[in-house]
Amino acid sequence: MIDINVDKYVEKAWAFFEVREYPGNFFEYLYKSNNYIKRYGIVVYKLNIGKTSGFIGYAQNDVPIICVNCKRPLGHQNFTLAHEIGHWFIHKGLSITDQDDAIFGVLKEEIEEQANAFASEFLYPHKYIINDLNELNQNGLFNNGKELKLADFINELANKYCISFKFAMNKILFQAKLYDKNRVKLINKVITRESGTKINRYGEFMYAQDGTDNHKPIVPMSIIKAYVNELLEKRDISLEAGEVFIERFRDLEDV
Repeated sequence: MIDINVDKYVEKAWAFFEVREYPGNFFEYLYKSNNYIKRYGIVVYKLNIGKTSGFIGYAQNDVPIICVNCKRPLGHQNFTLAHEIGHWFIHKGLSITDQDDAIFGVLKEEIEEQANAFASEFLYPHKYIINDLNELNQNGLFNNGKELKLADFINELANKYCISFKFAMNKILFQAKLYDKNRVKLINKVITRESGTKINRYGEFMYAQDGTDNHKPIVPMSIIKAYVNELLEKRDISLEAGEVFIERFRDLEDV
């Protein structure tokens, strides 16, 4: 594993995007400005791209284009976006999709671990975990019999940082040195027993499988399509991802 200082890249990214606290829903953070593409020199788009969570490629004048699968729950999408942003800051110029394992081999594992570490710190910084752990401990929510209250608190964290319930739970439990599979199973079992599903208890906003929303980048579809075609011609994204992407465009054009 190539040792890098992920925190350094996160600090650069926060400074670049002018993030003063945690970014929350980073799609909303970007799209609140109508000129985010011009301001940051990046294009972000959501589309149903099958089994792929997302990809980053570089098109005209090295403009990074990031696609995130809109059919994933919102917390998953937000992590994917942060993950691809991590690739941009750490592995600039390297186009990557989920199907690139055969191309990059062991290197793929390393760069994916780095991008995951970046996304984890970017969305849910260590200093906030410490504060949240203090509150959890003060309220005794790690005690036996408090699993449902712990789950409710974890859901609040997931919504606050716009991350998946699973990611929030794992990060909290690992930091508290309380992670084990049996504890995770118990928490999920209690939720199921009391409410059936997370959607039933917490609503669809974060946990619906189809996380489609109305946030779209201010850029014509024709430009997105041109970018993707250019990435395909340069073989900068996998053929599978590109074919799915182009097929989705055809579907949209037929509507």
